Amino acid sequence: MDDPNTLTPVEREAQRAMLSALIDEAKRHGIDLMGIDHPAVAVRAAVGQWLIAARGFKRIPTAN
Repeated sequence: MDDPNTLTPVEREAQRAMLSALIDEAKRHGIDLMGIDHPAVAVRAAVGQWLIAARGFKRIPTAN
């Protein structure tokens, strides 16, 4: 179950938010993650894998 295509809707939304933040931060440092080159694809895949790995961790209560 490590296929990024199996992300839940909430995980997909989190992935979009994280990628947007990463793209913005990288751009500030002169790195373009918007393209389809290997580094950009690798970053997107890594975020998906990280979200899948996070499924196994215990949720913690938040202040909300």
